[in-house]
Amino acid sequence: MIGGTDCVGLYCRQLIGGGFCSIMRIRGRLCFFFLMVAAYAGPTCAESPDQLETTRARFKTTFETVELPLKEKMGLMGGNFLFDANDWFSIGGGAYGALTGQRGGFITLGLATELRQELADIAEVNAGFFVGGGGGRGG
Repeated sequence: MIGGTDCVGLYCRQLIGGGFCSIMRIRGRLCFFFLMVAAYAGPTCAESPDQLETTRARFKTTFETVELPLKEKMGLMGGNFLFDANDWFSIGGGAYGALTGQRGGFITLGLATELRQELADIAEVNAGFFVGGGGGRGG
């Protein structure tokens, strides 16, 4: 018993008054505590900016239309955040969500990769692959 409160699992029951504490308030305090610890410890990770290594990354968006069974069409808006592993390969996370059609709540999250070949200073050819899972409103 700490401070007149008996904590059982995630629920926090006050001994006086018999009410329940808000789980969200407890989670919020824990999140705030960990954010403050991370903010305090963060600047000590590298002693000078010269020691930090940067990785090239890119954010790409797409819009695609897919045809579902029964001739239903769904427009998907997607975004991928890709980190360059080398000059021709990138890997990262991605998300797609339904923007048009009858499946407005559909969303999927997953892993995205990309192969690319630069043709000139202003043009490149790329091929991407996305694998993920999700769900949402069934229509």
